Amino acid sequence: MERRASLRTAAAWTPALVALAAFACEWALSGLRPTVFDNYVWLADAWLHHRLWIHFPGDWIDAVPYHGRAYVVEAPFPAVLMLPLVARFSTDANQTLASALLAAVSAGAAWTLCRRSGVPPAATALLVAFWAVGTDVLYCGMTGDVWLIAHVSAACFTMLCIAELSGKRRGWLVAAYGIAAAFSRYPLLLALPIELAWLAVSARAAGRRAVLGALRAFAVVAVPAFGAWVWYDLARWGTPLDVGYTIWYHVMDPRSNHHDATMSLANVPMQLRLFFATPPHLLAWFPWVAPGRFGTSLTFVCPGLLVALGASWRRPETRWLWALAIAVAIPSLLYYDIGGMQLGTRHALDVEPFLFALIALAIARGATWWKIVLVAYSTLAGAWMLLVWRFAPGAVF
Repeated sequence: MERRASLRTAAAWTPALVALAAFACEWALSGLRPTVFDNYVWLADAWLHHRLWIHFPGDWIDAVPYHGRAYVVEAPFPAVLMLPLVARFSTDANQTLASALLAAVSAGAAWTLCRRSGVPPAATALLVAFWAVGTDVLYCGMTGDVWLIAHVSAACFTMLCIAELSGKRRGWLVAAYGIAAAFSRYPLLLALPIELAWLAVSARAAGRRAVLGALRAFAVVAVPAFGAWVWYDLARWGTPLDVGYTIWYHVMDPRSNHHDATMSLANVPMQLRLFFATPPHLLAWFPWVAPGRFGTSLTFVCPGLLVALGASWRRPETRWLWALAIAVAIPSLLYYDIGGMQLGTRHALDVEPFLFALIALAIARGATWWKIVLVAYSTLAGAWMLLVWRFAPGAVF
């Protein structure tokens, strides 16, 4: 009896220990140096001073001029997370610290998700390492730039949302996590109706009252959150939709012809090239293989994602997760920009939590050799690319 209780206690604390280990790795690799691309610091500071516009510090901040003022265009939720730090340290707050904490929490959530999916502890440890370094999670966490903290925030809360949908399925918590992800990276807005449907269908076995209870709990969080978002957009742009990126593209981006759409089928070949056909650089000197400065394809760095195909279609979670992955991938494939300077393929982080959950289901179904090889290769390749990016920047071009 005592042994069972101690095992339950250890299992409850393991995700926190995993998160602590991930945070320690980020600190050791980068020192968590503050980034100059700290848009969310400036946005949180503006809110604390009862403004929606920022005092524009310089051209490195993505702020679009609109009616004589400067507005941050990125999705706003990471600024909510920055409020305590900015309240304490003002514009000297360290955005990278928040980014690293989000990456660490996502690693703990990945552990929880794997165990709830039935993955054995040893395989879970490998999968969490894959999540941290086989994807861009650790890179985004320890860099902290505005675009990267947005990615890691969305990935963290998406992972927490999937873990909740794989566990107790509390409607208010599913809504809170899903909305936090969506308001960190707007492509995740497309996940919300699917997550709501998953929640409702899962509650159906307990009867109509359980379904209504789940929907009511979801709405208690979702309705005021979307109401606040509509107010925020009306106050800035005079429209209930967030048109910040569109204004930015038409006003600030030299590639725009002032009428081009930010999303178009014409952008798909460019995006597919980055996702699947941009190899790393092969060098004649150490480190011999190096990532490209403007991206390296998943094909070469992260083929472990293919293991997602091994998840059983008999499990309803598989069908929900594939629907989520496909829906969220669409905006990235249509977008006009591939992401600029980046390690790996940063836009893939919008989709990778769903693929990771599918990988966990595939490993739980059977840890066959090809699955382990692909995941292990991706973990090692991601770690190598991260170390080269961090410690041999001259090899990256």
